[in-house]
Amino acid sequence: PIYRLGSFLQNFQIDEIINIGVAGSISNEIKPLDTLVATKCAYHDVDVTPFGYKKGQMAQMPLYYECDKRAVDYALSLNEKNIKTGLVVSGDVFVTKANLRSDIYEDFDNPVACDMESAAVGQVAYIAKKPYIIIRTISDDPANESNKDTYEQRLNDASKEAGKFCYRLIEELTETSI
Repeated sequence: PIYRLGSFLQNFQIDEIINIGVAGSISNEIKPLDTLVATKCAYHDVDVTPFGYKKGQMAQMPLYYECDKRAVDYALSLNEKNIKTGLVVSGDVFVTKANLRSDIYEDFDNPVACDMESAAVGQVAYIAKKPYIIIRTISDDPANESNKDTYEQRLNDASKEAGKFCYRLIEELTETSI
């Protein structure tokens, strides 16, 4: 859980947060089992606009939590197949065709994937002033009617792909140190 990450960051010296997992594609350009290296993250379901904030922006926080550009660039330099980049939006619901809001594309700068935790990791990293990178392999397509079934069928394969990419990234980083 995210609260443990905050506690961990208070008690240990770390150089970079690397968070891996799966996400649903909300872009025609990103397909299941592609791996996404996030450039930034945001909450898609936060709304404190009556207090002057933008849709998705937590009070006293930025709208977007920018990922470590050097780490993102380095991940892309590995020239792995099916690696994409873009904005991941997070919320507290599993997004399906029935609840995928069309205004998500209006409220945010070209979102390409959705999950339930990337923005929280970004927020913790922002508060802790630690660089971070998010790696998500696409497990499903929320615009598809059979999204839940597709997610369950691809979850293991997508998780393995994210893990393999992260392992390669860490292996390369320890050899070259960005």
